[in-house]
Amino acid sequence: MFGGDFVIEELLEKLLSLGYRNFLIPKYNGINDLRKIEFSLSQTLIAECNFILLIENPGALFSLYDTISNTKLNVTGLAFGSQDYCLATGMVHQYDFLRYPRFIVAGIAKAFGIISIDIACMELDKEDIFILELIEAEKMGFDAKFVIHPSQLKLLTKSRKYSELEIQEAMAVIREYNELGQPSVFVYNGKAVEPPHIKNFQNIIELNKYYGSK
Repeated sequence: MFGGDFVIEELLEKLLSLGYRNFLIPKYNGINDLRKIEFSLSQTLIAECNFILLIENPGALFSLYDTISNTKLNVTGLAFGSQDYCLATGMVHQYDFLRYPRFIVAGIAKAFGIISIDIACMELDKEDIFILELIEAEKMGFDAKFVIHPSQLKLLTKSRKYSELEIQEAMAVIREYNELGQPSVFVYNGKAVEPPHIKNFQNIIELNKYYGSK
């Protein structure tokens, strides 16, 4: 997007004229590339537009914290593009090797309170691999995952369901939490419940509104 004779201003002008206000920015290397977008936008448009940064090279990855801290753009999320990252670094595209950069992306997103999107799964005919990747992404703290085929979207929706037991437990804990006046720490069924647990139970209840239980 930022190399060669490509003119960012012309593309942005066309997209904005069509009413687009949410953008995914690929192929950028750092704050200087984002400055080109900043210079193309008025103050009004900067306030109206939302941007997700797609991390696809080491320059973007290792300057990520400073980039978000210094850009005027409203960065609402971070995503990791593993194929281009491996191409840029010469790294073999192997899942074990990808955990470190993915940890950085997920962690920095949490530091800024924005969403994080994990890599796309290229195994379109292997549902079990997609599910395993999705489970790991959730355990690593990612909020979402790229899907590249309608079949993966169906798997994504299905996998984000919780069992009736998990939902009932979450609702019972939150009910107890509210009845006790929302204490910092309390005991439920012999286990200490702290703010991170409360947040997790609230997420289960909220997600269930959209996906239902198993």
